[in-house]
Amino acid sequence: MLAEPPGLGERGSTLFRSLTDGEDNPLVIEVAIEAARAADRLDDLDRAIQGQGVLDLMRATIEDMEKFPEKIEIKLDFRGVLMEGRQQQDNFRKLLAEVQRLKSAASKGKPEAQPQSNQPGLDAQSSVDDELAARRKAREASRQSG
Repeated sequence: MLAEPPGLGERGSTLFRSLTDGEDNPLVIEVAIEAARAADRLDDLDRAIQGQGVLDLMRATIEDMEKFPEKIEIKLDFRGVLMEGRQQQDNFRKLLAEVQRLKSAASKGKPEAQPQSNQPGLDAQSSVDDELAARRKAREASRQSG
């Protein structure tokens, strides 16, 4: 049985075990690790959206409040959390599709391919920054033409 990476939560552990059961392809295992981490991140983001988790980051002790007797105003903005949640869902979907693609290629006896990008013109070696820049450029071109 394959050793589970440290730090995975309940959902990530379950997903990792199901994706790697009997698996020896190192590419599948690496993508499965990232999919498991993404699953745990989605759970963390969901807790933040539900009003849990984020509030733990903002907890103040009574001693802290006595140091600042004036009114303290805290503003919570969840738009960034919601946007990150959508991005992580897309990332999770792509990782699961990549595991499936790698397993399918292996079962058909095809040589192992490198992970693929779903973005036209971007290969697996492109950095996240390059991908984001390409998306921004495409979005700006779309705005200017429309």
